[in-house]
Amino acid sequence: MTTAPTTTSEWELVSVTWIDAFDGDTGWTEVSEYEAEACTCLSVGFVWPGALEGYLTLVSGFIIDAEEDINTVSNVAHIPLSMVKRIQHLGTNSSKPIVTGK
Repeated sequence: MTTAPTTTSEWELVSVTWIDAFDGDTGWTEVSEYEAEACTCLSVGFVWPGALEGYLTLVSGFIIDAEEDINTVSNVAHIPLSMVKRIQHLGTNSSKPIVTGK
């Protein structure tokens, strides 16, 4: 099992492979014919450091303003650490823009 990545004050961008909880077929199911398959998911987002103990918390984005701290995030997802199979580190949030508009 992989644990939550070590992050700095910057919110790290990661790709996470994890196993989700899932339901079987709805309605009546023949026990002898049922074949459960794990639901393997892939999520990409910024790690919210220390958001919830025992979980890897990802957000899809945040508001960039004149303040140093991140105060507003979007699409929060909490993944139990016990369900995380792989974390790929993709980079960190930087205050320096990569591309600027005219």
